[in-house]
Amino acid sequence: KQSRLLDEKLKKGEILGALHGVPMTVKESYGLKNTPTTYGRSDLKNNIVSEDALSIQRLKGSGAVIFGKTNVPLNLADFQSYNDVYGTTNNPWDLTKVPGGSSGGSAAALAAGLTGLRLALILVDQFEILLIIVVYLVINQHGAFYHLAVMPFQALLLNPISQ
Repeated sequence: KQSRLLDEKLKKGEILGALHGVPMTVKESYGLKNTPTTYGRSDLKNNIVSEDALSIQRLKGSGAVIFGKTNVPLNLADFQSYNDVYGTTNNPWDLTKVPGGSSGGSAAALAAGLTGLRLALILVDQFEILLIIVVYLVINQHGAFYHLAVMPFQALLLNPISQ
C-alpha cells in the first residue's frame, strides 16, 4: 500500500527524500506503529507500539518503505539472535551457524537477499551492546525496567544516522 502511494507521488514528480520508495527492514527494538516491540522479551510480546519512533518517522519522511522488523536476542545483549518470542535466527548460508547478536536478524535478512537496506550498523550495534550491558547492571540495582534504558541510547546513537 505504501509503495503504491509512493509510486503515485513519483508519477506526479513528488519525491519525499533520498530514500523515496526504497524497501528496508528495521531492528525489532525500534518502535514501528501497530507492531510489537519486545526486545526479545516474552513479557513484552503484547507491547504493540502506538506510534513510530523518531528514527522511523525520519526514515518514512525520507520515503523509505519499511516492510518488516528483524529478530534480536533477549534484551539486545547477546552475540546470537535467539529469544522466546521469535525463536532462533540462523545464518541463511549455513544453518549450523548464527549471524551474530544484537542485529543478527537484520544481518541474516540482508545476507539472504530479503532486504537491501536495514536500520542498524555493525559498529553501532557492537558499541550499543556494551552500553546496554553497563546500563542494565546499573539500572537493575535500582529496580528500574531495562527496556526504558535501551531507548534513549538507541536514540542517541542512531538518530544522527537517520537525519
